[in-house]
Amino acid sequence: EENLIDFDSNYKVKPPLRSKADNKALIAGLKDGTIDAISSQHRPEEIEFKNVEFEIAHYGIIALQTVLPLLLKAGLETSLIVEKLAIAPRKLMKLDVPQIKVGSKANFTVFNPSTEWIFNNETNKSKSANSPLFNTILKGKVALIYNNGQHIIY
Repeated sequence: EENLIDFDSNYKVKPPLRSKADNKALIAGLKDGTIDAISSQHRPEEIEFKNVEFEIAHYGIIALQTVLPLLLKAGLETSLIVEKLAIAPRKLMKLDVPQIKVGSKANFTVFNPSTEWIFNNETNKSKSANSPLFNTILKGKVALIYNNGQHIIY
């Protein structure tokens, strides 16, 4: 809520941002099992839909590159992040959890929780740039992604 004082449309997301107390409650809910899964809410938007008056700006934020570092910063253990972000959503949607085995297509992400990096125009992998986190130092970085046997982005 505090971030909306300047009406930066990069903070205009759905569901809306809440107070620090609400965020703490969400983290507690993840840790105690009340909350089953996490979605990044990755929603890229073209600049012309965000660089307008706040009231008419589209909802959305790019989040694929920043969700893991932000969850680490919030105090979640890596194993819980993997469970809530990768495994639980598949189970809830009754999708098979990919297995790493000979003969199967590779589906995995390699993430280094210790790597510090700056999220900026050079490191942004999205075609969009709607994020309030640009020029922020983040800790934790995706090093490699394979999806359906295809090397993706990194």
